[in-house]
Amino acid sequence: SLLHLGTVFEEKNLLPEAARMKASLCAELIAQRGSAVDKLTEGVSCGNVPLVENALRVLQDMTIFRSELSTSSPQMTLNGWSKDLVAMQRGVEAGKHMIDVNLPQGVAEARWDMGLANRIGNIVKAVECLDPHGHEFLAGFAKCVLEHVLRLKSTAAECSSPAAVVNALMRLRDYQEFMPPMLVVLSNHGCQPLHDGGIGCITEEAKQAVREQLAHLSRDMVKECQHAKTFTGGLLEQLCKSTELNTILGGELERTFLMDPLVATLAPTQDDINK
Repeated sequence: SLLHLGTVFEEKNLLPEAARMKASLCAELIAQRGSAVDKLTEGVSCGNVPLVENALRVLQDMTIFRSELSTSSPQMTLNGWSKDLVAMQRGVEAGKHMIDVNLPQGVAEARWDMGLANRIGNIVKAVECLDPHGHEFLAGFAKCVLEHVLRLKSTAAECSSPAAVVNALMRLRDYQEFMPPMLVVLSNHGCQPLHDGGIGCITEEAKQAVREQLAHLSRDMVKECQHAKTFTGGLLEQLCKSTELNTILGGELERTFLMDPLVATLAPTQDDINK
């Protein structure tokens, strides 16, 4: 109404100061719009969801006002007015930037703890407030997380070395311990297999795959001993004697997969003893 009245005063020359007053009011409106966009990007950057939601409400009210103004005063222009799409894109870019800052080497090299998981999780939640504009970015991030988890499971199952197995299982444990709140959000963007206990199931499957590989190596060892009547150690012995792996799998690996099969294979039979 003020802008419309200023336009009338200006056109009719009823108020000499009308043009300046209208220009000042337009500048203030544009500045307020810019401030709301800044609040939006600030909220996303620090993962402050309430701040993002409040900025979105302000921007929505301003967009409604701009629409009404276009109807009542079509000749009115607000040069420098940030469009909704631009505001959303700036918010998404702010989220991308802060995730890059917190994960400089990407998801695969991240060492998750509660602090890092909370920071990333809050940023993810803030970006989701911008949907559908944030979906593409969140879908890409969710894909990276899912692929890394499945790669860790595969690495553990390969049992290439004690260090590789322990590292993979510990990383999976970190995901299971620190990531569930974030996975709730990412499940809406392609990370469903890890949500609702999925990460726990994958971790247990990885542990079971390691046990199965140890059993396979143990059977190979038995065959070798039956043929050569000797035991040369090797990967199985290294895995079974790993303190960290015994702790993670919660069992006496050396006895189960190494000593008991060796004794059963190399110990003399009762007939041999009798002879």
